[in-house]
Amino acid sequence: MKIGMYVRENGSHECGHIVALFKRSKNKLLGLDFLPHERALDGKQGIFETATTPLTAEDCIALAASIVGELIGTGTYHAPRIRDDQVKVLELGKQPIEGFVLDAYAVIQDNVLFFVLLNTQIQQKMYQLLSFVFSLSKDDYKKLPDRMPVVTISEIELVYKQAESILEDFIRK
Repeated sequence: MKIGMYVRENGSHECGHIVALFKRSKNKLLGLDFLPHERALDGKQGIFETATTPLTAEDCIALAASIVGELIGTGTYHAPRIRDDQVKVLELGKQPIEGFVLDAYAVIQDNVLFFVLLNTQIQQKMYQLLSFVFSLSKDDYKKLPDRMPVVTISEIELVYKQAESILEDFIRK
């Protein structure tokens, strides 16, 4: 597995969720975690998951933001990676995920600097974590905790403040 491409795709995907949740439902966002013992739909061991309190129909835009995040980060999106999001949107919103993509795009477009700064930080942290995790023996890998934080809500808030500060400085000049 090429860690760099995996990180780029998954980082952009999760960053889409995070930015939309942060701007629309901040009280639901807890952070981003790596779950080393879970399996992705493609069978790969270990998944990244945006940690939240229970989602509602209002959060369908944040779920659809994964598509927008991937499109911005990679120029395309990987349909198998969004299957969980598709299922959750149908369950919560009673319509296909595509019905929420334009609203998700508007949220990310309004917060593009925040998205870029956060995506950079998340990808760096994902890369460091995966480089470590994939260097472990099978026995040591089995000893990993079920949930490993990648980025916390307080770190996300700091990145948002950084984006706001950069924009304010730019406007003043």
